[in-house]
Order: sequence, then structure tokens, then C-alpha cells
Amino acid sequence: MADIDFIKINIDKIGYNQIILLNLKDKIVITDSIKKNINQEKIDELLRIIRLWKNKYISSNNIDSEKFNISIVSGNDEEKIIGVGTYPSNYVEFKKWVRDIYE
Repeated sequence: MADIDFIKINIDKIGYNQIILLNLKDKIVITDSIKKNINQEKIDELLRIIRLWKNKYISSNNIDSEKFNISIVSGNDEEKIIGVGTYPSNYVEFKKWVRDIYE
């Protein structure tokens, strides 16, 4: 995941949608239309959490399940990671990272 320009995180639960935009070059994060600086340690933490994730985590029994979509943009290339009803083993750590960003 070298030379990443942007990361967009979308977490969709019934009745609630979180969107986080990260500009890694300028070290800026945007949540709920609020723009603030993000330190390199938080960026590195996110990259450590998601770096070994597969591209798809999908369960056939996903009614009322939380969905997530992560877009990683490097130049003209875009990698997507999606999940519905099934999550990576460290998803709880990822959700903690998301909560920390909102604080």
C-alpha cells in the first residue's frame, strides 16, 4: 500500500451512515463535513489494520447487517474492500479506530 493518496471509508448501518475521507498526502481527515488534521501514527495504525484484508467479506445471511466499503486510491489506481455480514478478524480494532477519529 505504498504511495496512497486517499482513503474513503463508508460504514452503513440501518439508519446511520458514516463516511470518512482521508487525504494521506496532506494528512487531513474529513468526517461529517468537519475537516481536521490527522497525525501519521493514526494513518499508520489504519494501514496496519487493513493491509492484509481480502477484497470481499460477504455473507449470504446479511439482513440488517452492517456494511463497509473502503476505497484506497493511489494515483489512477483504486482498490476496494467491501464487507456485508462477515468481517475481518480485527474488525473490532478497525471500529475502535473509527470511533477515535470522531473524537
